[in-house]
Amino acid sequence: YTLLWALITDGTPIWMAEAAILILVTRIQQGNEPGIMSSYLQAIPVAPYYLFGRFIFSLSLVSVLLLMATAAGWSGFLGLSILIIGLFFFARFSLFGPIIVSEGFGFYSALRLSWFLVKGQTPRTVAILVSIYLIFFIFILLIPLQLMAAFPMMSMFVILITQALTVPPLTIFTLLLYQDY
Repeated sequence: YTLLWALITDGTPIWMAEAAILILVTRIQQGNEPGIMSSYLQAIPVAPYYLFGRFIFSLSLVSVLLLMATAAGWSGFLGLSILIIGLFFFARFSLFGPIIVSEGFGFYSALRLSWFLVKGQTPRTVAILVSIYLIFFIFILLIPLQLMAAFPMMSMFVILITQALTVPPLTIFTLLLYQDY
C-alpha cells in the first residue's frame, strides 16, 4: 500500500506538470502564445487519461523491476530475459503520453497507436530511451545524490530541484520522439 500511495501522491503533481509541458511545447511549435497557466488549463480534459496512464505505466515498471530482482536470485538468464521483455514493452508503449495529450486519445487507444508507431523500430527506440535515461541516471548519481549525502537536511530541496531539471527535458524528449515517428 505504501508503494501505491507514494505513486499516487508523489507522481500526480509531476505527471500533471508533464501534461502541461507537453501542451506548452506543442503550442509553441504551432506558433501559439506560450503560457504555463493556459497549458495547465488545457491539460485538465486529458488529465484523467494521462494520470491513469502514468500510474499504470509506473506500476508496471516497478512490477517488472521487482520481478527482475526476484528472478535474478533464481537465475541470471531469467532476470536478463525479464529485462529484455520489459525493455521491449517499455519501448512499444513509451509514446502513450504525448499521444494522449497531443491527439486527445484515451489510454488504451494511445497504447495501441504507440504500439503501431514503434512497430519495426523497437530496437532503435530501446537504444534511444536507454541512452537518454542512462544520461539522466548518471547525472542523478553524480550531482543530486552527492549533494544529499553532503547536506542531508537539504534532501527534499535537492529532490525538488532534480525533478525540476529532469522532468521537462525527459517530457520534451518523449514528445519529439513521438513526432519523429
